[in-house]
This record gives sequence, C-alpha cells and structure tokens, in this order.
Amino acid sequence: VRLVGSEMCIRDRNLPLCIELANLPVAIGRACARKFGAVAYASKVNMVGMGISRQHCSFLRFGNALQIVDESSQGVAVNGIRIRPLLPRTLVAGD
Repeated sequence: VRLVGSEMCIRDRNLPLCIELANLPVAIGRACARKFGAVAYASKVNMVGMGISRQHCSFLRFGNALQIVDESSQGVAVNGIRIRPLLPRTLVAGD
C-alpha cells in the first residue's frame, strides 16, 4: 500500500510512503487504539503529521479483498476522492 499525503506533511514529518500490510487488520493514526468498535487490530502504524487523526483509518480483509475504512475527523481519499466515513471501501490494484 502506498500512502500519499500532502508534500509538506511528507517532507516535514518524514512519513513513510509504503506500509507492509502483512497482519490485518491494521490501524493507522497518531495514537491508535488496539480496538475500534468490534475490530481488534493485529497491528498499528503510528504516524505524525498535519491532517492525521489519532485513529485515522484502518485496512481490513474481507474475503480476498482489501478494504480501507475512514475513522478520522480529517477524511481519507482514494484516488483523490474522499471516501465515506466508517464505511469500508474495497481497494483494487492501482488505488
């Protein structure tokens, strides 16, 4: 998964551009909890930067599909389009 933030956010905060998603579900944020609702995370990726919420988003597996869930107050975009909060969005190659 390649994460894209604003140029300033990446340059100033040294955010990683790629994250390995070996153990799903994965939580991403400034101070992720071990659990969000009914989802208990296998791993967490803590990031800092402008526009990153404490509990920003998560990646889940649904069957063979990889999904992203916006859990933030800042919003999450896939291919430049903001996704709906708290609703899983299935990702496809190139997203």
